[in-house]
Amino acid sequence: MPATSERIGPYLEQLLDDDDVKANVRRAVARAEQAVSRARNRKNAKEAVQDPGVRQRVQQSVVAARDAIVAIRRGPEIQRAKERRRQRRRRRNRLLGVAALAGGAFAAYKASTPPDKEHANV
Repeated sequence: MPATSERIGPYLEQLLDDDDVKANVRRAVARAEQAVSRARNRKNAKEAVQDPGVRQRVQQSVVAARDAIVAIRRGPEIQRAKERRRQRRRRRNRLLGVAALAGGAFAAYKASTPPDKEHANV
C-alpha cells in the first residue's frame, strides 16, 4: 500500500494548483464567515437558525465546498484518463510501426525474388 503522502499528493496538488478549486474554497469560507457574523447579531440561537439570511449563506457555503471537493476528486481522474489515452496512442503507433515494417519487408522480399520463381508457386 502506498504511503499516505503518495495517496494524497494528487489531491493536494489539485487544491494548490487549480484556480477553480481555490475560488470555490475561498467562496465557501467567505459565505461561512458571513453566516457566522450574521448569526452573532441575533439575540439567541433560535433566531439565528430561523433567519433566512443565515440559512442562505450557510447553504451557499456548503454548495461551494461541495463544488471544491468535486473538482479536487475530478483532478486525478482526469490525469488517469489522459494517461490511458497516451497508452492507447502508444499501442496504436507501435502496431502501425510493426505493420509498416512488415509491409516494407514483404515489398523487399518481392523485389528480390526472380519473376519466374514468383509464378511457379501459383
